[in-house]
Amino acid sequence: MIRLAAVLGIVLVFNACTQDDPSNQESRGDDAGPDISTARVLALDPRTGAENWRHVTSSTQIGAVGGSAEVAIIGTEQEVLALDPASGQERWRFPITVNGFRYERPEVFEDTVVAGTNEGDGAWVALDAATGAERWRIPEGRRFGFVIERAGDLLVAEAGNPNDLTYRLVALRVADGREVWSVDLGRPKTSVWTAASETTVFATGWTDELRALDAATGQLLWSAPFQSFPQSLAYLHDMLVVTATELRHPDEYTTVVALDPTTARELWRIEWKGSGPLPTSEHPASNGDSLFLFTGEREVSSIDPATGKIRWSAPTSVPSHAVALAANQHSLFLTTGTSVVALNTSDGTEQWRERVSAYGTHIIPTAYEDRLLVSVGGKAPPHRD
Repeated sequence: MIRLAAVLGIVLVFNACTQDDPSNQESRGDDAGPDISTARVLALDPRTGAENWRHVTSSTQIGAVGGSAEVAIIGTEQEVLALDPASGQERWRFPITVNGFRYERPEVFEDTVVAGTNEGDGAWVALDAATGAERWRIPEGRRFGFVIERAGDLLVAEAGNPNDLTYRLVALRVADGREVWSVDLGRPKTSVWTAASETTVFATGWTDELRALDAATGQLLWSAPFQSFPQSLAYLHDMLVVTATELRHPDEYTTVVALDPTTARELWRIEWKGSGPLPTSEHPASNGDSLFLFTGEREVSSIDPATGKIRWSAPTSVPSHAVALAANQHSLFLTTGTSVVALNTSDGTEQWRERVSAYGTHIIPTAYEDRLLVSVGGKAPPHRD
């Protein structure tokens, strides 16, 4: 799932470490200290990387972050948290259970937060964004996916039975959780990846096919063969951007393809030898003017979305499968396993680099209108940039 990265204001970074004392030095690059046990939130100045505030959670695992200009929403394996983005103060928390934790974010639809849980056989729970009060819940004995797309006044995600490996796409009304349509996926050959515009839902998972469905009815609009293994779908700049990998013995290749969303006609493609980005990362990122994506295992580039032409390229310190991206008008933010790095969007030169953890962990940025949100969590051995 992809979200448009248009960021102004502050940078929020989720950092996993053990000490709750705000004077703890791990976020400033000090390698001393015991293993990671709890996750925390850092707010950084996007112009300099300087820390503004931090918030410590009670969880060891933390997912990608959602929210709006008014509230930051965080999902952990224990709860959904809402923070004031200006101060980091907690506004509310709602207990959930997530077994087999995944790193997708809760989604915010105007005044409603929707989060996936594994309570019972799987559920979605909808909460009031201002208070955290429960609005509706859909358990129904089904296991819902954690990746949720917005299509008009509907939300769409996969649902299925992991015991017999059968799945379907389900569309629910945001207002009350009522099911509007569902489409059988059978036993998907690949992971189910989704993207959506206001009128169309795009999905992989069918054998060798990418499909477009009418968002209001679930009716098939078109299907296109797709031989590579998809890693992400993005609806950006009025086109569908697909990131995929394929094995050409003895090497692996990654391809980014831009498609016309109404016809599936290929507009442009970029290909490189090597593995692609994190399946859970925002890829590509966009600031409304440029797409930012990987054009090599250790190379990120600014792309003209109209033509696919490379405007500039810059090296990364770690492979693309360990890096995630987000952008605002002035900076492209990379995560390297231990640090956040800001590059100038006009030419790719480095603006600042801030070490946020002494350990290599999941760092997945999420960008909304006024801030960059980056989650870092999980235990890992020491890692050096």
